[in-house]
Amino acid sequence: GSSPCVVNTFTATPASLPIGGGTVRLAWTTTNVKSTGVSITPGVGSGLGRNSNINVPVTTKTTFTLTGDGTNEHADCTKTVTVTVAVPVPVYTQSAYVTYPWGTNIDAVYIRVLKR
Repeated sequence: GSSPCVVNTFTATPASLPIGGGTVRLAWTTTNVKSTGVSITPGVGSGLGRNSNINVPVTTKTTFTLTGDGTNEHADCTKTVTVTVAVPVPVYTQSAYVTYPWGTNIDAVYIRVLKR
């Protein structure tokens, strides 16, 4: 018989970008997927090869979802990868203490020191 489809790998290089974003290479390998049965959202495209890669611009934190169209009427298979983009942080040099009201869940914090 036939086997269900599998997304073996789905990677983003680099997985984190500096302030302003940049270009990321998405690469993937799949098994038991139709020959042009790969699609990636958001905004990357469909009709992609089962083992391939593509360069995409990323300007804000994005979670890409790869979907493989299974052969022989098997269900689709999916895998996700997240690309993070650094967030600029305003710094107030008048105070000795800087508070971060958004907590500590920001992926990368870049502090600009302002000289007076």
